[in-house]
Amino acid sequence: MNTLLHDLRHGLRLLARSPGFTALVVLVLALGAGASTAIFTVVNALLLKPLPYYQPERLVMVWESSPRSTDRNLVNPLNFLEWRDRN
Repeated sequence: MNTLLHDLRHGLRLLARSPGFTALVVLVLALGAGASTAIFTVVNALLLKPLPYYQPERLVMVWESSPRSTDRNLVNPLNFLEWRDRN
């Protein structure tokens, strides 16, 4: 315990002697902690938490395509309503 306290005091004395280096170390640590937190938040929200829907495995996305084109487009809401009424 005594050596740990001695090492801690020695480290603080060295950091107090060079404030520029100390500021750089604190800045790098803060950026690292902030980036890790932001990445975990995104991964948690997108990949780890279940979707807030009943039976999320049944969700689908409806696309519309033209015979003349290979592009997929989102469905016009009026077309979707018409297709829903016909089924």
